[in-house]
Amino acid sequence: GNILSELFCINVPVFTHIHELGYAIDSIDYESIRNCIKYTDYYIACSNAVKNNFIQTFGIKSERVIRVYEFIKEKNSGRKPRFEKKVLNIGCISNMDYRKGIDLFLFLLPKLKNCILGKKIEWVWVGDRSKFYQKLLPLNCYNVKFIDQHNNPWEFLKDIDLFFNFSREDPFPLTLLESLSRSIPVCGFHGSGGIEELHEMNCGNLCDMSSES
Repeated sequence: GNILSELFCINVPVFTHIHELGYAIDSIDYESIRNCIKYTDYYIACSNAVKNNFIQTFGIKSERVIRVYEFIKEKNSGRKPRFEKKVLNIGCISNMDYRKGIDLFLFLLPKLKNCILGKKIEWVWVGDRSKFYQKLLPLNCYNVKFIDQHNNPWEFLKDIDLFFNFSREDPFPLTLLESLSRSIPVCGFHGSGGIEELHEMNCGNLCDMSSES
């Protein structure tokens, strides 16, 4: 955004690709956002959630915003669920911060069941760069494994049965697309962004931010 004002004299159309929602946009300096809005002719949004947020928050006309879904190049693994397993493995990949919901995970964890249908639940979260949250795990939560950031996080999640996205907001999560490409079911929270659209496509599951849900 801050260089668009310098390029304005070139007098060419400007397209801006938008792939963030409210929390992330609020973290960007105001002048950059202001210039982006002032000098952009058309916008490309990575999901309906992003498009609607930009229209409602910044008053951009709908005809100036084109939706093009995020995508990946992964090929479907064709793997099949293994119903004979005695453990239900649930995985997550993300930075550990407020927007990604690490606090929600730690808060809900003691309230969640340790077994479902006779299967023990085990959690794996890849993205523990600082090692800080290891210390905040509730007592007796021996079924949780935090793993450092990694160039190939799926190396640690290849056996998971469900990918759960704890994010408060996620425009159109690439990690969910990567999961689906591996035939792994995905789940996330109502109102968090792109997971709603995956749900509408019968590709994602939704729940509320509560242990009961």
